[in-house]
Amino acid sequence: PLFQSFLRRRLRNELGKTGVATEHKRIAEYFLDHGVWEQAVRHLLAAEDFDRAAAVVGARGGEWISSGALNSLATLANLLPDAVIASNPRILAHRAEVARLRGEYDLAQQLLKRATSLLQGAGDIDGEADALHSLATLARREGDYQLAFKYLDRALELTNDRSVRVKCGNTKGLCLVGIGEWTAAEMEFRSALQLAQESNDQRYIRLITHNLGLPAMMRGDFGEALRWLRRMLRDEQSAIPQEATAYLNMARCHLYLGNLDECEKHLGQAIERCQLFNLVAATADGLEAYGNLFREKGEFEKANEFYQRASRKFDEAGVN
Repeated sequence: PLFQSFLRRRLRNELGKTGVATEHKRIAEYFLDHGVWEQAVRHLLAAEDFDRAAAVVGARGGEWISSGALNSLATLANLLPDAVIASNPRILAHRAEVARLRGEYDLAQQLLKRATSLLQGAGDIDGEADALHSLATLARREGDYQLAFKYLDRALELTNDRSVRVKCGNTKGLCLVGIGEWTAAEMEFRSALQLAQESNDQRYIRLITHNLGLPAMMRGDFGEALRWLRRMLRDEQSAIPQEATAYLNMARCHLYLGNLDECEKHLGQAIERCQLFNLVAATADGLEAYGNLFREKGEFEKANEFYQRASRKFDEAGVN
């Protein structure tokens, strides 16, 4: 590190600020040509080429989210000037999606409302539809299914973009689960899954196959639910934040089946994913499930401890 610091000082002395910026841009071009977006953006930021950096984050932010690179996306987005972000409102939508996945719902709501307005003003119909879908997921989380359906219907009216329609179908299915429409939810999930398979959207194929287990879970058919839920967890694929939810739902099934050791094992894996991706609300859900587990074991002091920890996490996440 000392030698590296020495070389960089020497380079700045020899080339000057403009020359160093030119080198950063040259290196950024190399990474852009090879699809290494994060490294490219870091060099563009070092060169103070904020417009180009913003264009890359706006265009490629969805890929970072899909791969679980939430911290990198949030860090880079926060380094961009506000004026540049206002000209590239998809960055706001990506930053909001990171906040939503982490369970920072108030922040996500603020960012999404601003992003939706800016995207509408810019005439970015697909971006606006995607932001409306994210608002629908927040409304679903709050139990306001009527508002969620309103956002989803508007998003579907705006765009024929297949990826957005897959997302909307999946979220609509989750809303139908929430209001007890199991058969309609299953049909919605299957329709969304077909679209995802036609697009070879591996992330949403994993999410929707997991969600197909929810109607069975809510009906009490836990064996069938587990067969669907575990399909999200494929060893050959990279970890994604939603795996925390899959492990948590599998733990719940094992709890209801009386398989307490399996329940505890899956809860541990859920909490590991929560820590990996800094998921505050999902951590609270996991801690509450731990409380339920120890309650069933008759270890009431431990159960009480986990319920209190869960309560503090829910407060931290802004969840009532």
